[in-house]
Amino acid sequence: MKASTAEVPLRRLLTHGGYWRWSLATQLIRLPAFMAPMAYVLASVHLMGGPGLGAIVLAVMLVVGELSAPFAGRVIDRLGVARWAPRSLLLSAFGRLVLAGLFALQSPTWLLVVVVTVFSCVGSGAGGIVRVMLGRTVPEEMLPKALAIDSSMVELVIVAAPFLVTVAAFGGGLAPVILMSVFSAVGAILLWDRRAGRSAAVAQPPEPAGQRPEGSPAAIPEAATPDLETARPVGAQRRRSLWRNREYVFWVLVAIAFGHLLGTAETGALPLALHLGANNAVAAVLIAVLAGASAVSGIAYAVWSNRIRLSNNVQAVGLIVLMVGSCALIAFGPGWPAIVAGFFLLGVWTAPINTVRSYAAGLVIPKDRQVEGFALIDTANGIGFALAALLLAVLPVEGMLAAGSLTGVLAILLAPVLLGSEAAFAPVRRWLRRSPEGPSQQRNQPPVGAETSAETSADERGVDAPIRDVLTVAQQTE
Repeated sequence: MKASTAEVPLRRLLTHGGYWRWSLATQLIRLPAFMAPMAYVLASVHLMGGPGLGAIVLAVMLVVGELSAPFAGRVIDRLGVARWAPRSLLLSAFGRLVLAGLFALQSPTWLLVVVVTVFSCVGSGAGGIVRVMLGRTVPEEMLPKALAIDSSMVELVIVAAPFLVTVAAFGGGLAPVILMSVFSAVGAILLWDRRAGRSAAVAQPPEPAGQRPEGSPAAIPEAATPDLETARPVGAQRRRSLWRNREYVFWVLVAIAFGHLLGTAETGALPLALHLGANNAVAAVLIAVLAGASAVSGIAYAVWSNRIRLSNNVQAVGLIVLMVGSCALIAFGPGWPAIVAGFFLLGVWTAPINTVRSYAAGLVIPKDRQVEGFALIDTANGIGFALAALLLAVLPVEGMLAAGSLTGVLAILLAPVLLGSEAAFAPVRRWLRRSPEGPSQQRNQPPVGAETSAETSADERGVDAPIRDVLTVAQQTE
């Protein structure tokens, strides 16, 4: 990955104890979300006599969690990630335990809705929390490989979640919900950084951002972790707003397109199989093909990501194009071989785009809004997935599959606008740097005495001022 630093052997990550602790905590924190659909419905059937109440609880959990994630992330950013993120996850685990008790007491629906709303709000920033904590666990140069491996681990969690619910159900209808609470609590404890609590006790009041002297030891809890400021593009360090940051908006669009494309395949697998005269087992095979391809490609990307010389933005646009093509193959394929190939190819691109999106977004999100920024991206991903389900509700399966590429096409079309000169003029800049006349033109363009400012000035995309002048002249000539 071009944005990363020096080549990092994969074995360095695989022998990094902190990463495996983070990974175990992350998978335990993720498991309840994938167990919830079966677990809540099962509890409702066993204790309430039908699946309706479980479906209501699940719907409230999903909607409230998606909508409240950015706000919960902002609160955690302000309170301090290292200290308060594990606390919020522990409170969420306690909320699930309370919900299990209310199921056992056959409490009224309104009380169940209130409890699930509260603990969903408290724990809704989990996706942003675990991503930020990864950046505080491993060195910055290991992040691309760590994210790629994690993209493969997610597939294992997705496969394991229904199996765990089935096994836990032998202990009764409430056992899966209780197990979800245990997983959340253990994950939060593993994520807890005890050094943060000790350092907070002796910490000096934090100085305003950007005013702390260089080299001075920071006493705030986050200081013990790697600083990603040095890895951000020029201009990103000064920017505080998320929505005025065009690159961040691009990654939000990528997240929506990613969720929509993936949701189209996963939500549409069963109705597509039934439409073509197959059965449930065929749909399960299609999902397994997608998940297996994603797991393998995540490991492959972790091994070879540092050899890719394309920028993160170019990789993202290229991968979205490939995902759009794969979704179109599923929608318009001439038969089962084409459909299976579409699911397989969609899985191949899933882990790399997920890795690039997470890593590159971290470079443009302001440091004091990291949890909020990643939570927004997770919410955008959920919106894209929900959009696929909504289209299936109002369109026949053929129309839903055909519309699955629309958000991806939108992200591709808006990429030149949101990424500006970086995506549009990258080939031109490379040509200028290789051209024999390029250096002489660059030296002659700035006024006398401007060499120093030309070396240090750059726009928010990192385009050097002399090269920008050459591009301006070229546009005027045209």
